[in-house]
Amino acid sequence: MDTNTAYRLEQLFLKKIVSYQNLIECLRDEREALIQIDLDRLWEISGDKEVLLDRIGSLREEIIATLRQGTGLQYSELSGIPALVPLELREKFRRLYRTLATLRKEIEVLRKQNMAFINDSLHFLDHMISIIMGESETKITYNHRRELTKPCSPVLMYKEA
Repeated sequence: MDTNTAYRLEQLFLKKIVSYQNLIECLRDEREALIQIDLDRLWEISGDKEVLLDRIGSLREEIIATLRQGTGLQYSELSGIPALVPLELREKFRRLYRTLATLRKEIEVLRKQNMAFINDSLHFLDHMISIIMGESETKITYNHRRELTKPCSPVLMYKEA
């Protein structure tokens, strides 16, 4: 791989890192909006996340296209890039890749926390509605294999977000 391709890949990696950092901020803002039950803000954040995810996807495709153009090889995984760049830039690419991996892990943690918060909130609301409606007794439900599942209130069986 030539140096120009390596520098182009470096710029694309940096843009991807910035996009991941922006996504982390969106997920933190989403958590705050969930706590404050700010539905307008949640819709706005949802749109921002969609734009960021599209940008991250297009950056990934651009990285792969640049890699294919610079090496002539077919790659779909980004983890092998540090081994392909010139020796003097290898450590820099390893750091960039580690930064991306760390940011991905943080995004996954924040996403799971937000999903858990939503599920806990829905469970609480379901329980409160069942108490108000006088259905505080939960009925035992069975799945399609006739196995006992977790007891749940019949009031809110489906979740939509």
